Amino acid sequence: MKKIWILLIIIPLITGCSSYTELNDLGIVSLLGIDYQNNKYQVYVTIIEGKQDDGTLEKEQTFFHSEANNLEEAFQKITLQSDKKLYLSHVDSLLITKDLINYKLKDTLSNFLNNNESRNNFNIVLVKENISLFFKQKITAEQINKLIEINHHQSGIITEIDFESFLKNLLIDTNSMIPTISYYDDHLEIEGFTLIKDFKVLETLTKEESFIINLLSNKVTHAIWKDATIYESESIIKTNKNKITINIHITTDQPTLIKKELKEKSKSLLLYYQNKNYDLLKLQSKIKQNDYSYFKKTNNLLEKIEFNIKIKTKEKNNYIEED
Repeated sequence: MKKIWILLIIIPLITGCSSYTELNDLGIVSLLGIDYQNNKYQVYVTIIEGKQDDGTLEKEQTFFHSEANNLEEAFQKITLQSDKKLYLSHVDSLLITKDLINYKLKDTLSNFLNNNESRNNFNIVLVKENISLFFKQKITAEQINKLIEINHHQSGIITEIDFESFLKNLLIDTNSMIPTISYYDDHLEIEGFTLIKDFKVLETLTKEESFIINLLSNKVTHAIWKDATIYESESIIKTNKNKITINIHITTDQPTLIKKELKEKSKSLLLYYQNKNYDLLKLQSKIKQNDYSYFKKTNNLLEKIEFNIKIKTKEKNNYIEED
């Protein structure tokens, strides 16, 4: 009988509503934006609040903004406004600006790496306009991620980049690229990739250039390019010391157009950024992996790279394939 009484006392303690209370004390951040203006961090958050009695989250979103000399202080100010502890482990997207990249990118990355309460697999996106527009218009992380996902599969112009991949590219290759979006006339719009080198913005690619980079990187599943529809594509990069061969296999309804123009534009794009000392396809890392001794003894490797692009097409009209 004594054991039964002990159980009756313990069970309410371990099965009570403590998790519900903790949930209500958290400001779960789904969309986070960081800018740097007038020597201060500008931090924007969209918080999802959990209010339902059954312990699930109600989709009620609240927007907050703060500014401070450092990120810790900016986050603290938002906590004071919302009366909740910011919970960064559920961030879906991080929006950043050109000014943040050019002035405070290293410090921002370090803050996330040193924050034990944040996870680092969220998507990272550059916005061209005033970042506050995205929050004032109640744009959600889900809308942004869906826009990038759909355009990746349908237009081939963009690819999502998560925080860890972005950071890895910067640290290993000293350059990275980031999806860029705008807010025009009450709607979101894909701009293409913005190139980052040595923790500074280099420039933003056009939509066509962004598509070409995705194609060369084997990241295009379907696209409309000029008057051609690309139904399938596969790109394979091979290295032989400084000689790079890119074999591209494309199923399209306009094989002549693809062969004539795409090869020329692809090589021109690679040569242009080679002259800017920007390794678009991370080719130096591929050479290092495949022939370390050559990589080790070769100075100024990027400027010595020679490109050979081969495009093989398969015609497809109205889903009827022809060899």
